[in-house]
Amino acid sequence: MTENKWAILVGANEYDDSTFNSLRFSVDDVKDLRGILIEPKRGGYDDDKTVLLTDGSQKNSLPTRSNIMSRLSSVAKTAETEDTILFAFSGHGMEENGSSYLLPADAQAGILMDTAIEVKWIKKTLSESPARAKIMILDACHAGAMKGKAESGEMTEGFSKETLDLPEGFALLSSCKLHESSYEWDEKKHGVFSFFLCEGLNGDADKDRDGVIAVPEASSYVTQKVKEWAFKKRVQQSPNLEYRVSGDLILTHVPGSFRPTLNPLTTTTEECVTSIILLHIKKFAVTAQYFEFGDNPEWDEKAGKAKSGATEMAKELCAKLIDFYDVDQITAKSNEYYTFPDGSISISTVIHPDDDEVESHLEVTTMYDPARKNDIDKVVRCITSWSEWHSLEYRLNKKFDLVKLVELFKKSGISIVKYDPTRNSPIVVSAPGWGATGNPARVYFANSKDGSSISIFQKYYKRDQLEDDFYDRLNPKAIVEFVNPALA
Repeated sequence: MTENKWAILVGANEYDDSTFNSLRFSVDDVKDLRGILIEPKRGGYDDDKTVLLTDGSQKNSLPTRSNIMSRLSSVAKTAETEDTILFAFSGHGMEENGSSYLLPADAQAGILMDTAIEVKWIKKTLSESPARAKIMILDACHAGAMKGKAESGEMTEGFSKETLDLPEGFALLSSCKLHESSYEWDEKKHGVFSFFLCEGLNGDADKDRDGVIAVPEASSYVTQKVKEWAFKKRVQQSPNLEYRVSGDLILTHVPGSFRPTLNPLTTTTEECVTSIILLHIKKFAVTAQYFEFGDNPEWDEKAGKAKSGATEMAKELCAKLIDFYDVDQITAKSNEYYTFPDGSISISTVIHPDDDEVESHLEVTTMYDPARKNDIDKVVRCITSWSEWHSLEYRLNKKFDLVKLVELFKKSGISIVKYDPTRNSPIVVSAPGWGATGNPARVYFANSKDGSSISIFQKYYKRDQLEDDFYDRLNPKAIVEFVNPALA
């Protein structure tokens, strides 16, 4: 069954009841959010399934009580089991007579029960929908909601309790906590919370740079940014997340990243990954006025030093591995080859006469067994944190369907920079989501006799090492989740 994503976005600046102070940026808040959601390679929401209710719209699209309730009720009934419903509200929120309300444009003070929308009703309506996930984003409880009452709009205990009490399948991201208020930001012409939310969903919240922004990731980013802003302004505002969903619920993707558009709750295994190979390269410059390969003392001397340096590095790495294996399990087969229970360390020297360089190569191969995932991940993380690595390679026991692989790249916005079916590595792509910030990684995909391989290089001006946290982003699970649709 195909997943549909539904959204109802409400922004109210002006209120019919003059008792309520007008807001300035609520409409812009939800308009910008809608723009992100309906972008095909970012939010992926269909235009006709993303309803916008704001001031200045046609009668049936105004942020009135009847419009909001009828649209929300209709979507809740229409959505199916694989669907997601997102409800976002930017406007005033208040408590009256023990009940918590979101205020539509036609709300009337003193009779909110009949003119506003009770938060409890919203939760009940959504909970009765068969949709597997419901997301609520509330930028409400604005400071000074009522004229002459500076403290009005503050999140009360009743309002806080109502938003904290969520059933399974719900995620709620609210703009402030108990006894706090939400603020607008003149400079940015947005609510503070909504500004940072949109900034985060546009890509800034993708801290692990895996190309997807899940609800908790967005919340973490927004909370940090809003708190920093509030500290500078000497006010109190700290967003809050309540999460009752099993798995990662994805809000947006980052175009050009290395992660495809997957069902947010889809899980995959790493059973097809058989080994992980890390390559460390150290270059030594050589000045040689005349060079004849194999008969130049300067080259021979540099090659010897390069190999000696790599050997010392191998010994240092063996010392690190003692934390995971018994001493007698780490052995030297020669000065250039070492073994440990889950892998090996090998050393080689490469001469580049055209570039006046000698390279020492230290290669670590770790066998990957999903049944021992946690143990092996600890070993690999120890290795990757120990030095700068030039490349990371995964060997798989399945082959790629090249047609599906190309389709996957196109669907994910990945740029194919080379395709040569006569070569062992026929497809080369440029993948920003797996490279350093603002600089794509170069990734090689190849089929072999027994399976396939994926080789990742960070290569651009003045840097040819992978980022320090690369294994957090480029771990086997992330790899398999990406290539799974293209495996034969």
